Amino acid sequence: MDKRYLPTLLSINVRNFSLYPNGLDLQYNFVNGLNLIFGGNGIGKTTFVNIIRYGLIGLYINEFDFTRTYEGRAIEKRRSLPPYYFSNRVDTTFPDNDKAEVTVSFKINETLFKVTRSLTEDCLLKKVVVSDNDTVQELEGVLISQPKYDRTPWEQRNIYLPSKYEEAITRKSNFFSFDDIILFVSKILYFDEGHEAILWDDVKKGSNIQKTLFSKYLIDKDYDGQREDALRKSKYYNSLSRHNSEDIRAIQKVIDSIKSNDSKDQDLNKILQQIPVLKEEVSKLTRSLNSIQESRATLSNRRQLANNDLNIISKQIIDFETEITLIEQKAHQLIWSKINPKYEIFSNNIKFNHLCPMCNNALEAERIESIIKQDSECFLCHTTIVQNTNPSIHSDKLREKVKELLIEKQRREVELIKIREKLSELDDEYRKYENQLFDNESRLRNIEHSITTYDIKTPENFEFKAMMSRINELEAKKKENNNLSKNFEETVARITRMMDEQTVNITNELSSTFSKFAEKFLGLPCKLTYDDYDDTGKKFIPVINGTARMSSEELSESQRFFIDHSYRMSLLHFFYTTPTFFVCETPDSSLDISYEENAANVFLQFLELPNTLILTSNLNNSIFLEYIISEAKQRNIEVNYLNLLEIGRQSPIQAASSRLKNVLYKLNLSFNE
Repeated sequence: MDKRYLPTLLSINVRNFSLYPNGLDLQYNFVNGLNLIFGGNGIGKTTFVNIIRYGLIGLYINEFDFTRTYEGRAIEKRRSLPPYYFSNRVDTTFPDNDKAEVTVSFKINETLFKVTRSLTEDCLLKKVVVSDNDTVQELEGVLISQPKYDRTPWEQRNIYLPSKYEEAITRKSNFFSFDDIILFVSKILYFDEGHEAILWDDVKKGSNIQKTLFSKYLIDKDYDGQREDALRKSKYYNSLSRHNSEDIRAIQKVIDSIKSNDSKDQDLNKILQQIPVLKEEVSKLTRSLNSIQESRATLSNRRQLANNDLNIISKQIIDFETEITLIEQKAHQLIWSKINPKYEIFSNNIKFNHLCPMCNNALEAERIESIIKQDSECFLCHTTIVQNTNPSIHSDKLREKVKELLIEKQRREVELIKIREKLSELDDEYRKYENQLFDNESRLRNIEHSITTYDIKTPENFEFKAMMSRINELEAKKKENNNLSKNFEETVARITRMMDEQTVNITNELSSTFSKFAEKFLGLPCKLTYDDYDDTGKKFIPVINGTARMSSEELSESQRFFIDHSYRMSLLHFFYTTPTFFVCETPDSSLDISYEENAANVFLQFLELPNTLILTSNLNNSIFLEYIISEAKQRNIEVNYLNLLEIGRQSPIQAASSRLKNVLYKLNLSFNE
């Protein structure tokens, strides 16, 4: 079996990402060993591990919606996280949100990749540096947002930087395509909070990870390549056969429906051949327009939310300013409650007009200066004026809030401008595709109309003969395509039989490794078998204490999770060539106290080979973290950690929790022992 090379994580540097206000230049170096990412609810643990994944493969989360015909045309796009997944998590009052970015450094075999991506601009790939031996190269390509890149036809993608990156990482990892890397990273290397168990994936619901793993990666590359090629050709020729049938029906419909018209000097065969080409182009343009509409809908929702926020902020500013005015008016009334209502008018007449308020004669300069200096005394009797209250403290706080809101309002206005610009770009792109679609549909209508002008009144008519000749030609082609499709189907079946011959050794090897993991958790005999238990085809089935567990519902939640962990880590051991990583979010969330040590030992088994284990955890009264840290140190496994409570935004409840602080104190003791 050919070697595959999965990513070896080295470091991550997150800059200006205000979800972590105390870590605006956050550097974390991964160790081949235990890496703990811990904190509290809502502190950003899932976001952090998704930033790692984002650095490797972008926002893609599934490659299965991405298929191609034999000729290589894209039919559907990869599924992704929302384009604003990260930017929606920032503190909008932070001034440098536009500068938020991440750099992830990792190795594929001996090649070092250093990838920098924006965390705000639709997952734009900014920079990729590749170091191979003594050669350092920065990949060159046109920058493009991921949604727009996904809409770009395959034959036009090679000028863009994401395409250059995908090509480089695919070549170095020795996979068939970048979609293989998406599969491994998103479905095998990550066990996220969705808790998707790939050992029991449901084929009927469109998930077929097991079959993909076995047919593409567990069997020799040559077999899989031949099988995939034969399968694509079988589907391709079957598709051509169906298109032949559709074209035959279309021509027959014309023959049956049109009446005699004056003939024109055109080659009917050439006209008929243009119809399927134009239909394919219309279909492709329609898909592009739908994709743009999806992006536009997302942006429009964002614009609506930003407008709503802007209206709320404006209302808050008005309310605060009104409150300030009322406070000052009330304070003013209290201050002057015992003083002649006209005192302020008289005082201002002295200060600004330099006139006596009683006789209206000019005052001497020394007298005016004395009154101004003694502003806290009555200008007439020089008695100290007692003020009943001081409104400045409360009103100053309100003014500070108004100032902050004005800054926030300005940011929202800038955000709206950017959204409008992006909407305008999408509108331009939409109009371009819409015009192309209109042109192609017009050509198609003209061609279909021109067919009706042919005189097919009698069989001797040339145009009628041309149509019948075309039908005969299509019938022959349909038969030929059917035969080719069946031949390739037989080739697929033959290669599949050859592949099945290898399954015994592979199953035995995987089962042996799986047992070591699963039995550490359950304390019962465990193995894997590969068989056809239902109508979804052959697949790996866990056998626990002699009983095949066909459904995940046959196990408790924690058993299901750790059996699936065992399967994933068995696969990573099977493919092992260089160190790679495994991410598991909150593994202790479903455990009772009796299984916590067993669970820790499953993960430590994974680290018997040099690997990077990344675990996220909430701080609670569980002994899981303390135990796995202690055991790792006893086994000379390197340990590193990231405390998100120190760099993230704690909630008031977390900041005030003495129990949380106590757990953190005990955990720090574990790290320092």
